[in-house]
Formats: sequence, structure tokens, C-alpha cells
Amino acid sequence: MVYDFHTHTSYSDGKLSPMELARWASDRGYRALGLTDHVGVGALHELMSRLKADRDVIERHWPLHVVVGGGADTSPT
Repeated sequence: MVYDFHTHTSYSDGKLSPMELARWASDRGYRALGLTDHVGVGALHELMSRLKADRDVIERHWPLHVVVGGGADTSPT
């Protein structure tokens, strides 16, 4: 099984949208994908909601199992 549980989408510092990343992974034989973007603590709920909605679409259209998560930035500004 090919998988990657540490990817970033265009929601943070990645270049591909979640859908583009899913297509890329599926085309290369991946069966599981983690969407794990960087996020500020105050925006974690919003990011998780967006990623969960994307996961639902991805799992309907590609043969991928998707895990969502966020790396919270807790450093002071």
C-alpha cells in the first residue's frame, strides 16, 4: 500500500488544492492520504471543517482513504 500522511495543500504552504492532490496521489497508486496543513490556533476549527468536507468528496470520487489534521502554530508573534 502506498500512502503519505504528511501533505500540505494550498490551504497553507502546499501548491495543490486538496482535490488536485487527491488526483495526483490516486494517479500514482496511493491508497491513503493525510491532508495535514499548517494553521494558526484560532483557525483550526475552520481548517478542519474544510478538510473534512474535502475528504468526503475525495473519498466519493477516488479510491483513497483520507485522514485530516492540522499542525497548529503556537509560537508567539
